[in-house]
Amino acid sequence: MSTYNMNTMMTNREMALAFVRVPFQAVKDVFVAFAHAVSRAEQLETLNEMSDEDLAARGMTRAEAAQAILRS
Repeated sequence: MSTYNMNTMMTNREMALAFVRVPFQAVKDVFVAFAHAVSRAEQLETLNEMSDEDLAARGMTRAEAAQAILRS
């Protein structure tokens, strides 16, 4: 009678799934980071198109607005 260690089999299967999942997670993380970078670039472009008077009307300077964008 042979023994069948189910715990080892589950661990090996979970390790295999994690091994397969890791590259896909990394690719997803790259796309998410790229989307955030594009969003910040668009916000900075909008900021650059605003005049200093528009910013003053909102109660902020260009530097403060840029810091707020880059912090988010």
